[in-house]
Amino acid sequence: MQKYSAADSEAEVKDAMLHLHTGLEKAMRAYLESQGYGEVGHREVSFPELVDLVRDNTNLFRGDPKLPSLLVSLNTTRVKIAHPEEDELSPSKISHDVEKLASLIHGFWPGLFGEACPVSLQVAPHPRPTPRLQEPIFSEMPAEPIPAETTVQRSPPPPESAPFLRRLWKDESHRFQLGLFLKRVIGMAILFTLIKGSVSGALITVRWPEPIKYAGVALLLLAVGLCLWGIVTTWKVLCQLRLKGLVIVLSIGYILLIIASLLISDSPLPLHQKAWLATQQLIVSTGHKVRDVAQALIRIPEEFHFAYTGYRQPVLLPGMDPQDTSYLTPIPANFPAQLPSAAPTAIATRTSDVTQVSTPTPTPTPSPSLAPTTARTASPSPIALPSSLPDCPPQARLTAPRVNEVIRDEIQVKGAANIENFAYYKFEFKREGTEDEWHWIDSFKTPVEEGVLGTWNVSNLPDGIYTLRLTVVNAQGNYPFPPCEVRVQVKH
Repeated sequence: MQKYSAADSEAEVKDAMLHLHTGLEKAMRAYLESQGYGEVGHREVSFPELVDLVRDNTNLFRGDPKLPSLLVSLNTTRVKIAHPEEDELSPSKISHDVEKLASLIHGFWPGLFGEACPVSLQVAPHPRPTPRLQEPIFSEMPAEPIPAETTVQRSPPPPESAPFLRRLWKDESHRFQLGLFLKRVIGMAILFTLIKGSVSGALITVRWPEPIKYAGVALLLLAVGLCLWGIVTTWKVLCQLRLKGLVIVLSIGYILLIIASLLISDSPLPLHQKAWLATQQLIVSTGHKVRDVAQALIRIPEEFHFAYTGYRQPVLLPGMDPQDTSYLTPIPANFPAQLPSAAPTAIATRTSDVTQVSTPTPTPTPSPSLAPTTARTASPSPIALPSSLPDCPPQARLTAPRVNEVIRDEIQVKGAANIENFAYYKFEFKREGTEDEWHWIDSFKTPVEEGVLGTWNVSNLPDGIYTLRLTVVNAQGNYPFPPCEVRVQVKH
């Protein structure tokens, strides 16, 4: 302001314009920091962006919508003065704009510094060849100057919801950077793919003996770090999009999905009804997907603990012995066993052995299974219809019930459960088409070569499609052969 009051020549007026603009910019930055926006001093912000921040977050402009555009226009004059080789201004234009800037600074002084503008800086306007500005920029300027020693206490601006909602809806301080947005989205996809692979690798590797087990722990820690990184990247994308961009992205995705579903649909319904049905299906499938992802994330610690220790604590059902660990799901074998070529003589020998040790076990011996029963006489033999049997190894397989067989009440479960280092076998069931878990039926500690494994009572189960699973476990807690599963239908 002193340079402006002492300017007599055209060069001094230009220099005063540059100093006035630089001082105003520094004062506005300091004012924003005093209002709680300290990040302005730590990042590059252009003068137009600085004006937008002051307009949206403070009451320095007193709600005048013309001041931001006027300041930006004066900034253009300052740029042209600093670079005269690009566009040279007339002396009258420079004098007119520097007078406007000095008048603005005089009006901003109480808000910026909490006191009235000193009398020594309240200079009279210089004579100009062009007409002066007739109307004052601030209509509320005091008629008489306040003495320099008198200070005005500046009260904090009242909280306003409109600037917050504007910032939440759209980021007006920065231009949308499409390249940065695409890089972050691609980075999110890569991160979440790596997270899924790391978790799967951790659950597999942690089952191996030491020291390979520790690699699974390292993979899980890596997955946790990648997950945190992905959350931070997702937050940056949301901050860049704001609500407006998020609504636009979701709307575009919704429109594309609806158009694709309408193109592949062969329903005779009208177009608006098909669109409504497709919208309902999209909402339901999205809800199921979110629920599945949430459940999978919740189960990761439990699954990792189970894979690391080999034991889980399931819910005990009525009639189950808490001291019996046969209902625990074993760990899959690290090295899957090879299917040996079983000779008929070997089977006969094993059958006789099983017959000798089957007396103290609750499992029926193979000999009763040879007696014909009225309930199973109509069932075809495995040789007659081999396709009706599940594709399972001979050491752990189910021969009854058969695939898609209808079960009404109680049925005998038949098959083979005889592996090297045998410990026990069990069978479980799960209902298809629902979010059902595997339910333990029974378990036995006596091997069975070919015979009755146990019974399954389905009288209390609702009608539907079920899967019956047989798991044969060795002494190490592994099942060398995959569980044998058969799909049946319960109908009363």
